[in-house]
Amino acid sequence: MNKCSLKTAKNFIPFFLFLSVSLDLRAEVEFGSEVIANYAKSAQALQIDGKTATFKTGGAGLKLNANHSVWGRFFVSAGGGYSPSEEASFLSVTLEGSADGTFHGFGYQKDMRLSPAWTAELAADYVAYDLAGDLSGAFGDTPVNAKVTTDTTLREVSLGLRYALSEEVSLAFGYGSSEWSLDAVAEGSLGAISATTEAVADGRDPFQYLSVQFMVRRFPVSLRFQRSKLSVDNQVDLNSLDIHLSLPNDLWF
Repeated sequence: MNKCSLKTAKNFIPFFLFLSVSLDLRAEVEFGSEVIANYAKSAQALQIDGKTATFKTGGAGLKLNANHSVWGRFFVSAGGGYSPSEEASFLSVTLEGSADGTFHGFGYQKDMRLSPAWTAELAADYVAYDLAGDLSGAFGDTPVNAKVTTDTTLREVSLGLRYALSEEVSLAFGYGSSEWSLDAVAEGSLGAISATTEAVADGRDPFQYLSVQFMVRRFPVSLRFQRSKLSVDNQVDLNSLDIHLSLPNDLWF
Protein backbone atom coordinates (compact mmCIF):
# COMPACT_ATOMS: atom_id res chain seq x y z
CA MET A 1 0.00 0.00 0.00
CA ASN A 2 1.17 3.51 -0.76
CA LYS A 3 2.47 4.70 2.64
CA CYS A 4 1.94 8.38 1.86
CA SER A 5 -1.68 7.88 0.84
CA LEU A 6 -2.41 5.72 3.90
CA LYS A 7 -0.89 8.35 6.18
CA THR A 8 -2.97 11.05 4.50
CA ALA A 9 -6.15 9.03 4.96
CA LYS A 10 -5.38 8.33 8.63
CA ASN A 11 -4.81 12.05 9.21
CA PHE A 12 -8.08 12.94 7.52
CA ILE A 13 -10.34 10.61 9.57
CA PRO A 14 -9.65 12.36 12.93
CA PHE A 15 -10.31 15.69 11.19
CA PHE A 16 -13.60 14.31 9.85
CA LEU A 17 -14.65 13.27 13.37
CA PHE A 18 -13.45 16.55 14.90
CA LEU A 19 -15.46 18.52 12.36
CA SER A 20 -18.69 16.69 13.13
CA VAL A 21 -18.35 16.41 16.93
CA SER A 22 -16.29 19.22 18.42
CA LEU A 23 -18.11 22.03 16.60
CA ASP A 24 -21.43 20.74 18.00
CA LEU A 25 -23.41 21.56 14.85
CA ARG A 26 -25.76 18.60 15.00
CA ALA A 27 -28.72 20.68 13.90
CA GLU A 28 -26.87 21.72 10.73
CA VAL A 29 -25.01 18.48 9.90
CA GLU A 30 -26.77 15.51 8.31
CA PHE A 31 -24.94 12.21 8.18
CA GLY A 32 -25.46 9.67 5.43
CA SER A 33 -24.02 6.52 3.90
CA GLU A 34 -23.84 4.94 0.47
CA VAL A 35 -22.97 1.57 -1.01
CA ILE A 36 -20.53 2.27 -3.82
CA ALA A 37 -19.01 0.33 -6.71
CA ASN A 38 -16.53 1.51 -9.30
CA TYR A 39 -14.60 0.16 -12.26
CA ALA A 40 -12.06 1.78 -14.57
CA LYS A 41 -9.77 0.35 -17.22
CA SER A 42 -7.56 1.80 -19.92
CA ALA A 43 -8.59 0.88 -23.46
CA GLN A 44 -5.01 -0.15 -24.29
CA ALA A 45 -1.88 -0.91 -22.30
CA LEU A 46 0.29 2.04 -21.26
CA GLN A 47 3.76 2.16 -22.80
CA ILE A 48 6.27 3.19 -20.11
CA ASP A 49 10.00 3.20 -20.98
CA GLY A 50 9.68 0.07 -23.09
CA LYS A 51 7.42 -1.69 -20.57
CA THR A 52 3.66 -2.15 -20.64
CA ALA A 53 1.09 -1.83 -17.86
CA THR A 54 -2.70 -1.75 -17.81
CA PHE A 55 -4.37 0.99 -15.80
CA LYS A 56 -7.18 -0.86 -14.02
CA THR A 57 -9.05 -0.08 -10.79
CA GLY A 58 -12.28 -1.24 -9.21
CA GLY A 59 -14.11 -2.53 -6.18
CA ALA A 60 -17.13 -2.12 -3.94
CA GLY A 61 -17.45 -0.63 -0.50
CA LEU A 62 -19.03 1.97 1.76
CA LYS A 63 -19.01 5.76 1.71
CA LEU A 64 -19.81 7.89 4.78
CA ASN A 65 -20.95 11.50 4.34
CA ALA A 66 -21.30 14.55 6.58
CA ASN A 67 -23.53 17.14 4.88
CA HIS A 68 -23.38 20.68 6.25
CA SER A 69 -26.03 23.19 5.18
CA VAL A 70 -23.41 25.87 4.44
CA TRP A 71 -20.02 24.19 4.01
CA GLY A 72 -21.08 21.32 1.76
CA ARG A 73 -20.40 17.60 2.00
CA PHE A 74 -17.30 15.85 3.37
CA PHE A 75 -16.89 12.12 2.85
CA VAL A 76 -14.62 9.11 3.38
CA SER A 77 -14.79 5.79 1.55
CA ALA A 78 -13.21 2.34 1.70
CA GLY A 79 -13.72 -1.08 0.16
CA GLY A 80 -12.21 -3.97 -1.71
CA GLY A 81 -12.49 -6.03 -4.84
CA TYR A 82 -11.54 -9.23 -6.66
CA SER A 83 -10.52 -9.71 -10.27
CA PRO A 84 -10.63 -13.30 -11.63
CA SER A 85 -8.74 -12.39 -14.79
CA GLU A 86 -5.53 -10.37 -14.67
CA GLU A 87 -2.70 -10.23 -17.18
CA ALA A 88 0.87 -8.93 -16.97
CA SER A 89 4.12 -9.07 -18.91
CA PHE A 90 7.16 -10.49 -17.07
CA LEU A 91 10.50 -11.36 -18.73
CA SER A 92 8.74 -11.19 -22.13
CA VAL A 93 6.20 -13.79 -20.99
CA THR A 94 2.48 -13.05 -20.67
CA LEU A 95 1.23 -14.16 -17.27
CA GLU A 96 -2.37 -14.70 -16.21
CA GLY A 97 -4.18 -15.22 -12.92
CA SER A 98 -6.42 -13.61 -10.33
CA ALA A 99 -5.89 -10.65 -8.01
CA ASP A 100 -7.61 -8.89 -5.15
CA GLY A 101 -7.22 -5.44 -3.66
CA THR A 102 -8.47 -2.64 -1.48
CA PHE A 103 -9.18 1.06 -1.87
CA HIS A 104 -9.70 4.08 0.40
CA GLY A 105 -10.40 7.73 -0.23
CA PHE A 106 -11.84 11.02 0.97
CA GLY A 107 -13.13 14.23 -0.54
CA TYR A 108 -15.45 17.22 -0.61
CA GLN A 109 -18.47 18.30 -2.66
CA LYS A 110 -20.39 21.58 -2.76
CA ASP A 111 -23.69 22.11 -4.56
CA MET A 112 -24.77 25.63 -5.51
CA ARG A 113 -28.40 26.18 -6.56
CA LEU A 114 -28.60 28.40 -9.67
CA SER A 115 -32.32 28.08 -10.35
CA PRO A 116 -35.15 25.70 -9.44
CA ALA A 117 -33.91 23.30 -12.15
CA TRP A 118 -30.16 23.97 -12.39
CA THR A 119 -27.47 23.28 -9.79
CA ALA A 120 -23.69 23.72 -10.06
CA GLU A 121 -21.57 21.04 -8.37
CA LEU A 122 -17.94 21.41 -7.33
CA ALA A 123 -16.06 18.28 -6.22
CA ALA A 124 -12.54 17.29 -5.14
CA ASP A 125 -11.55 13.80 -4.10
CA TYR A 126 -8.62 11.46 -3.56
CA VAL A 127 -8.63 7.66 -3.84
CA ALA A 128 -5.88 5.03 -3.65
CA TYR A 129 -6.11 1.47 -4.98
CA ASP A 130 -3.84 -1.45 -4.05
CA LEU A 131 -3.98 -4.62 -6.15
CA ALA A 132 -1.99 -7.84 -5.68
CA GLY A 133 -2.07 -11.24 -7.39
CA ASP A 134 -0.08 -14.39 -8.12
CA LEU A 135 0.17 -14.89 -11.88
CA SER A 136 1.66 -17.73 -13.90
CA GLY A 137 2.59 -18.65 -17.44
CA ALA A 138 5.19 -20.60 -19.41
CA PHE A 139 8.28 -19.90 -21.49
CA GLY A 140 8.37 -22.97 -23.70
CA ASP A 141 8.32 -25.87 -21.22
CA THR A 142 9.60 -23.74 -18.32
CA PRO A 143 6.98 -22.44 -15.87
CA VAL A 144 7.02 -18.75 -15.00
CA ASN A 145 5.48 -17.44 -11.78
CA ALA A 146 5.33 -13.90 -10.46
CA LYS A 147 3.69 -11.89 -7.73
CA VAL A 148 2.34 -8.65 -9.16
CA THR A 149 1.41 -5.60 -7.07
CA THR A 150 -0.04 -2.35 -8.38
CA ASP A 151 -0.48 0.91 -6.46
CA THR A 152 -2.70 3.48 -8.17
CA THR A 153 -3.76 6.92 -6.93
CA LEU A 154 -6.21 9.46 -8.34
CA ARG A 155 -6.67 13.09 -7.30
CA GLU A 156 -9.56 14.74 -9.12
CA VAL A 157 -11.17 18.17 -9.19
CA SER A 158 -14.31 18.79 -11.25
CA LEU A 159 -17.05 21.34 -11.93
CA GLY A 160 -20.40 20.35 -13.37
CA LEU A 161 -24.04 21.28 -13.90
CA ARG A 162 -27.04 19.27 -12.78
CA TYR A 163 -30.51 19.60 -14.34
CA ALA A 164 -33.59 18.28 -12.54
CA LEU A 165 -35.99 16.57 -14.93
CA SER A 166 -38.37 15.87 -12.05
CA GLU A 167 -38.28 15.54 -8.28
CA GLU A 168 -36.74 12.07 -8.60
CA VAL A 169 -34.67 12.22 -11.81
CA SER A 170 -31.77 14.50 -12.74
CA LEU A 171 -28.91 14.59 -15.24
CA ALA A 172 -25.44 16.07 -14.73
CA PHE A 173 -22.40 16.71 -16.88
CA GLY A 174 -19.06 18.33 -16.21
CA TYR A 175 -15.33 18.60 -16.73
CA GLY A 176 -12.33 18.18 -14.50
CA SER A 177 -8.66 17.41 -14.08
CA SER A 178 -7.17 14.16 -12.79
CA GLU A 179 -3.69 13.83 -11.28
CA TRP A 180 -2.84 10.12 -11.34
CA SER A 181 0.05 7.79 -10.53
CA LEU A 182 0.77 4.13 -11.26
CA ASP A 183 3.43 1.87 -9.73
CA ALA A 184 3.35 -1.76 -10.96
CA VAL A 185 5.91 -4.29 -9.69
CA ALA A 186 6.38 -7.92 -10.73
CA GLU A 187 8.64 -10.23 -8.69
CA GLY A 188 9.05 -13.76 -9.96
CA SER A 189 11.13 -16.52 -11.45
CA LEU A 190 11.76 -18.20 -14.78
CA GLY A 191 13.23 -21.55 -13.85
CA ALA A 192 16.34 -20.72 -11.83
CA ILE A 193 16.26 -17.06 -12.83
CA SER A 194 14.72 -14.60 -10.38
CA ALA A 195 14.00 -11.04 -11.42
CA THR A 196 12.00 -7.94 -10.59
CA THR A 197 10.49 -5.51 -13.06
CA GLU A 198 8.75 -2.23 -12.30
CA ALA A 199 6.74 0.27 -14.33
CA VAL A 200 6.17 3.73 -12.81
CA ALA A 201 4.18 6.54 -14.39
CA ASP A 202 2.19 9.63 -13.43
CA GLY A 203 0.44 12.49 -15.14
CA ARG A 204 -2.29 15.11 -15.12
CA ASP A 205 -5.05 14.80 -17.71
CA PRO A 206 -8.54 16.29 -18.27
CA PHE A 207 -11.76 14.28 -18.11
CA GLN A 208 -15.47 14.62 -18.85
CA TYR A 209 -18.36 12.95 -17.06
CA LEU A 210 -22.06 12.31 -17.47
CA SER A 211 -24.30 11.07 -14.67
CA VAL A 212 -27.93 10.28 -13.98
CA GLN A 213 -29.69 10.18 -10.59
CA PHE A 214 -33.00 8.44 -9.96
CA MET A 215 -34.98 6.63 -7.27
CA VAL A 216 -35.39 2.89 -6.83
CA ARG A 217 -38.25 2.69 -4.35
CA ARG A 218 -36.94 4.90 -1.53
CA PHE A 219 -33.25 4.53 -2.40
CA PRO A 220 -31.51 7.28 -4.44
CA VAL A 221 -29.22 5.79 -7.10
CA SER A 222 -26.47 7.54 -9.07
CA LEU A 223 -24.74 6.21 -12.20
CA ARG A 224 -21.73 8.14 -13.49
CA PHE A 225 -19.74 7.48 -16.66
CA GLN A 226 -16.37 9.22 -16.98
CA ARG A 227 -13.96 9.38 -19.91
CA SER A 228 -10.42 10.69 -19.92
CA LYS A 229 -7.03 10.18 -21.57
CA LEU A 230 -3.80 9.02 -19.97
CA SER A 231 -0.64 10.42 -21.53
CA VAL A 232 2.70 8.61 -21.09
CA ASP A 233 4.86 7.29 -23.97
CA ASN A 234 1.52 6.71 -25.69
CA GLN A 235 -1.94 8.14 -25.11
CA VAL A 236 -4.83 5.85 -24.20
CA ASP A 237 -8.48 6.29 -23.30
CA LEU A 238 -9.61 5.57 -19.74
CA ASN A 239 -13.29 4.75 -19.21
CA SER A 240 -14.81 4.44 -15.75
CA LEU A 241 -18.21 3.72 -14.21
CA ASP A 242 -19.31 4.63 -10.68
CA ILE A 243 -22.50 3.39 -8.99
CA HIS A 244 -23.81 4.90 -5.73
CA LEU A 245 -26.79 3.61 -3.74
CA SER A 246 -27.78 5.87 -0.84
CA LEU A 247 -28.90 4.09 2.34
CA PRO A 248 -31.62 5.35 4.70
CA ASN A 249 -30.25 7.41 7.61
CA ASP A 250 -32.06 5.33 10.22
CA LEU A 251 -29.92 2.35 9.20
CA TRP A 252 -26.82 3.78 10.93
CA PHE A 253 -27.57 7.13 12.57
